[in-house]
Amino acid sequence: GGRGRGRGRGGRGSRTSGPTNKETLEKLSQHHPLPAKILEWRRISSSLTKILFPLQQERVYNPHLAMDRIHTSTHTFTATGRVTMHEPNLQNVPKDFDIQVAIDQSEGRGRGMRAQQRALANSAIMNQLGPLLESEHEGHTVSLRHALVARPGSCVLLAADYSQLELRLLAHLASCEKLLQLLNGGEDVFTSIAAQIHMVEPSNITTEWRQQAKQICYGMLYGMGARALGEQLGVDENDAQTFMDRFKGRFPGVRRFLQTTVEDCRKRGYVLTLMGRRRYLPNINSQNVHARAQSERQAINTAIQGSAADLVKLAMVRIADALRQAFPHAPTHLTQPASHLQEISGAFLVLQLHDELLYEVASDDVIQVAQLVRNHMEGVRQLAVSLPVKIKVGPSWGSMQTLNL
Repeated sequence: GGRGRGRGRGGRGSRTSGPTNKETLEKLSQHHPLPAKILEWRRISSSLTKILFPLQQERVYNPHLAMDRIHTSTHTFTATGRVTMHEPNLQNVPKDFDIQVAIDQSEGRGRGMRAQQRALANSAIMNQLGPLLESEHEGHTVSLRHALVARPGSCVLLAADYSQLELRLLAHLASCEKLLQLLNGGEDVFTSIAAQIHMVEPSNITTEWRQQAKQICYGMLYGMGARALGEQLGVDENDAQTFMDRFKGRFPGVRRFLQTTVEDCRKRGYVLTLMGRRRYLPNINSQNVHARAQSERQAINTAIQGSAADLVKLAMVRIADALRQAFPHAPTHLTQPASHLQEISGAFLVLQLHDELLYEVASDDVIQVAQLVRNHMEGVRQLAVSLPVKIKVGPSWGSMQTLNL
C-alpha cells in the first residue's frame, strides 16, 4: 500500500504541470510577473555556478605577475572546427545584464528557521556578486567580464572582432550579388535586409524589424525551420515562413546555395569548408526523417561556421608569426620572472571567442599591435566580400572602448 500515494490529480508529484523551459517562461511572463522572476533567478544562479565559482576554483596565483591567472583547457579539433574551452569555459562568460534585487533586511526576524535561511542565502548571493555589481537606479548591472583583467600597470586587453563574419561568408560562398552589394556598400546590413523583407524604405525600419532580420539571417545559417524561428521571433509559424520565403526571394543566390550544399552532401557524404576541410555526415541519406533533417542542418551550418573557424584559426597563426617578428625581444609568455617582465612588449593571445580574438598587450605597443592584428584579420583571405574588424581596448574585459585607428 501507499505506492503511488500523492500521485493522483493535483497531488504531490503530479506531472500535469507544463514545461518550465526558457521559451515557455518568456511567453508566460507577458501574463504574470512570476515567470520573469524565475528567469532572473536562473540567470543569477547560472552566473554563480557556471562562471563565478569555477573561476574562483581554477584561479592560480602567479608570483611573477603578482596576480591570479586562469588557465583553461582548449580543444581545437571539433566537428565544425570551432575552438572550445573547458574547466572553465571562458567563452561562456556573458555580457553585462541587469537584474532587479530586493532584499528585505528584516526578513527572517521572528519568522522561523526557513525564513532566516532564505534571508542568509540572499545575502550570500549578494556578497558573491558584490564586486561585480554596478548599481543602476532600482536594479543592478552584473558584469562578470570586469573580473578578467590585464596585468595591472603595464598591460591592457585588446579585443579584435569580425563584423558579421558568418553572414559575409554566406554571401561569398553563395555568390549572391545582392547580398554582396549590401555588405560591401557600408550601410547597416540588417536594416537594408529588413527593408527588402518588408518591402519598405530603410528609413521606415524599426529597431524591432531590424532585430527580426538579424534573427532570420542567422536562423537560416543554422538551418532553423519556420516553427523554431517563429518561436524565437514571437510570431506565428506561417508568418515566420513568409519572412523566410521573402528573404530567399530577395536573395536568390542564398536559396540556391542552401539547396546545393545539401544536395552535394547527399552525393559525397560530406560537406566542405572554405579551406577544403571535410566533415562527414553519415545520416545525410538516412531513412530516419529526424536524423536526416539534423544532418541537413549540420551541412549548412558546417559550410558557414566551419569556414569562419578556418579563417579565424589562420588569422591567429599569422598574427602570432607577425608578433614574433615585430617584437623579437618580447618574452614568449607572461610566466617568466619579474625582472624579465619589467620591459614587457608586444602582445599575447589570451582568449579566442569564435569570431573574436582577445590579446593582452603592453600599454606602449597598443597602436602598433592593433594595426597588426586588424591588418592580418581583414586580409586573411581574398574574398568577394570585405571582412571589417572592430578593435576595442581596456584594462578589463568588461570596460573596453572602441579604438579608432
